[in-house]
Amino acid sequence: MKSILLIEDDPFIRDLTSVKLSEHSYAVQTANDGESALEVLKREQPDLILLDLDLPGISGLQVLSELNADPLLKHIPVVIFSNNDNPEAKAAAEKEGVKGFFVKVSTAFEDLHTHLRAILGE
Repeated sequence: MKSILLIEDDPFIRDLTSVKLSEHSYAVQTANDGESALEVLKREQPDLILLDLDLPGISGLQVLSELNADPLLKHIPVVIFSNNDNPEAKAAAEKEGVKGFFVKVSTAFEDLHTHLRAILGE
């Protein structure tokens, strides 16, 4: 079973996305902000990270930067799942090596799931 760390501050979106991922046989762990996500990553290394950009405290872009600076974590694929569709934010995320960028309000879950499956080699 592949594992996904979902980093999302909105409880409704976090719970809904977590349930949908679990229904597709993923082991899902969640974090509600960048700081707690980095704490989780000190203990565990998921197969993939699904990351919101707009987080309280440490932003999603800062989380990406921290991941890329850590030799034990930089190999984990990161997919952005955010309502921030600012072209500058997208360019910054792509510069950090994200494996996909999805805007929550305009993405069907099945499209996101298909992309995740491709990244995870399923």
